Amino acid sequence: MPDLLASSDVPEADVAPGDALRLAMRRVPAPVTVVTGRSTQGQIGAATIGSFTSVSLTPPLVSFNVFRGSALNAALDVGAGFVVHVLHDGQAELAARFAHPDLSAEDRLRLSGVPKDEHAAPVLPDALTRLHGIVRSRLLAGDHHLYLGEITRVEGPLDGDPLVYLDRTYGTFRDEQRG
Repeated sequence: MPDLLASSDVPEADVAPGDALRLAMRRVPAPVTVVTGRSTQGQIGAATIGSFTSVSLTPPLVSFNVFRGSALNAALDVGAGFVVHVLHDGQAELAARFAHPDLSAEDRLRLSGVPKDEHAAPVLPDALTRLHGIVRSRLLAGDHHLYLGEITRVEGPLDGDPLVYLDRTYGTFRDEQRG
């Protein structure tokens, strides 16, 4: 197994720890999801999120992190509805669009005609899996908020391979890679 600290991509000790962490985390595959949400006051947001994970099955809880300066963060207050869209291998362009910091939620979603779920959160078509939920808590975590959400409904999975992100590249694992 290669030694991460011996890698030429890992900065020397004089580099800020945050930069070192960013480089180290490029070696950790992450799921690619788009989270959409609607605050209890009606504000809408959406963003590509790679920090999505399950937390508990009883009750069904998930977590994800959102940059504090984002429109999605403003749209996710406690009680807000959200949808986690697990993207498939044909949706890298969609992931890139929702990751673009200069696009508004309206531009990302192209709001005309986007359906809403039972919690009034925007629903994107063709995701591999969709998890609908309600924000139960929000914790300040540096320049992000950590969200804990309760899943109320799951749609999917559809056929296809999940999209993953590794070393600044979107990709997937095919059956022949799974060995």
